[in-house]
Amino acid sequence: MVAATAAFPQARIEFSEKIRLLDCSPASNTPAFGIRANIVGPDGEPVGVPLPAEEILAQEITVQADGLSVTPFYAAAGSDEGQKRTRTAVLLIDASGSMLQRMPSGQTRYEAAKAAAMRFLDGFEEGSDQVAVVPFESHGVVSTIRGAQFAATADAAAAQIRALPDPQVRNNTALYSAVDAALTVLETRADPTSEQVLMVLTDGKNDVGSNDDAGLLGDEGLARVAERVAGSATEVVGIGLGNSQSIDSAAMESISTRFYLVSDEASLARVFSFARELLLNRLHVTFLSPWADRASLAGKNIRARMLLHLPNGQDLESEETVWSTPQMGTPVFEGSCGPAELKAVMAAPGSAESGGWMSTLRPVLVFIGLGALLLALWFWVPRLVWPEQYLGNAPVVASRGRWTSPDQTRLVSGGVRGDAPPGFSAEGGSGAGGARGASDGTVVAPRAGGGPGTETRLSRNPGGRAPRDR
Repeated sequence: MVAATAAFPQARIEFSEKIRLLDCSPASNTPAFGIRANIVGPDGEPVGVPLPAEEILAQEITVQADGLSVTPFYAAAGSDEGQKRTRTAVLLIDASGSMLQRMPSGQTRYEAAKAAAMRFLDGFEEGSDQVAVVPFESHGVVSTIRGAQFAATADAAAAQIRALPDPQVRNNTALYSAVDAALTVLETRADPTSEQVLMVLTDGKNDVGSNDDAGLLGDEGLARVAERVAGSATEVVGIGLGNSQSIDSAAMESISTRFYLVSDEASLARVFSFARELLLNRLHVTFLSPWADRASLAGKNIRARMLLHLPNGQDLESEETVWSTPQMGTPVFEGSCGPAELKAVMAAPGSAESGGWMSTLRPVLVFIGLGALLLALWFWVPRLVWPEQYLGNAPVVASRGRWTSPDQTRLVSGGVRGDAPPGFSAEGGSGAGGARGASDGTVVAPRAGGGPGTETRLSRNPGGRAPRDR
């Protein structure tokens, strides 16, 4: 064990992108997590270590997720034969005026950048690799990047590098807007089996002025771009060409998943060379979630770490990373399992349960609960809000009028009941004077006498004639 450790004393596993939530249906209803990582040395350069055989590689890997140990159902190194992977890269080359500055070799920084970009094309694989080489400064930034053409052959990519326009002294550096636009372009081309890398080379810092494109991101754009990089499936390799006085290293580290500060042509060429090697020699690991379904992942911040046991007895370990979800709601899938992963999960022990009976019963319970809620809203809530509409017709007396039938009497002073006044009884009923006619008037006059029990009375005035004084 001591000898094995001495062979690669500082080798470690480094995540190349954030952990992603993957959908492996119909092979499994249990959500899966995908990891992409590299084995690197202390300076971030890839380290060639002897890996376990492909058929047992997954069994030699352990993922610690919130203290739970999980063995992946799928693991592959590089471009394995079981799954054809595409590799998509965008090379952003700073074309600001400062890139005309000459280096000790006599080359300008821009010429050195173009030569280093050629190194990225070493070993270009047609049918797998697609590369777009795009200059950026402070004019036509977004439109130029969105119009990038992806070369499918090494010759076409080399032609793009040779055709890069020379920098102009007046050009500034729209660094944040360039990275933001390039991420959008790569995200539109993403697929489950693709490897994506964005390489950003600059010799300065974000610098835009009034004579540049309108709407370019200023200092406020740093947080926005850093957040996009942190949540993206694209690896962003930042390269600062120059020194720490001219380059904002802190900002470059914020908008990169890897950042290298170089000062000479040899170091620059080496970074481009091993950036491609990292893209080629990448570990792909997929494991089923210890939690049965996505609903169980809501609100979780899962701390994950990966360990790899090498054939020589050495154990490599990664630093801890965090997979986060929104505090409210079920997390959404960030990708899908590829054909090789689907085949592997179907063959994995215990995969037939696909999350157990609870994952099947949960949608049924949710459906029943929603149905009960709708019934309550439809039938019960309206009765609380408008109770009078649901009481029905309550039994009442024939009429609230005083005199509506021959049998009804009126209540007069002292509790004495008497007949309806003349003209107010129904036809053929009691009361003096017979039934009222359409031309009859109603006269209100006090009753003579004036003593107790006297009342104002209603009398009939046939034909509407004026009453006589009494």
